[in-house]
Amino acid sequence: MRERHDESVPILKRFFLRILQRSFTELFIWDRAIWDYVAELLARFARTERLYRIKDMAGRRLTTVVEMLVEVSGPVRPELGGHPLAREREIYRHIGDYTLFMSGIFREFVQRRGVLGFYLSQGSRAYLSVWRMDKAMYIPGAGLFQALSEDFERISGALDYTKKVYFRPEAHSGPYREVLSRLV
Repeated sequence: MRERHDESVPILKRFFLRILQRSFTELFIWDRAIWDYVAELLARFARTERLYRIKDMAGRRLTTVVEMLVEVSGPVRPELGGHPLAREREIYRHIGDYTLFMSGIFREFVQRRGVLGFYLSQGSRAYLSVWRMDKAMYIPGAGLFQALSEDFERISGALDYTKKVYFRPEAHSGPYREVLSRLV
């Protein structure tokens, strides 16, 4: 699942990080690793196609959390290449990222669809799965995913707050205004 390099990600990440530092501090979220991870997530998902980068065996993009959960719980498919555990981790991480992004940035949409509680629980579980895999494989930084799992609902709420207070396009200029106008 290699993505092509996007030059805008580091620039957008710095932009989002400045805003998240301010808003998350106001909400008493002090973990800089969380700020950094969420800023990276926002920068990646500024390109809509990254929301749906997980594909099934037939190459079809998976567009719902349920489809992603079915894919991760399905049989091991060596023909997809790579290590099966790596694919499982990738899907769980994407479920966590997707549900955090959608429940935080597009909370009203998720609420209207009646799936906010589902997204909050599945996102937390997905990050917990990533933490367990990383911990078992002694991957440095595994604790970040434990923190994301434990504070998932709070971080999602903080993203909703950040969007309402800091992501108003009229408060920004240049290319940032265009990116933010897609988020609101």
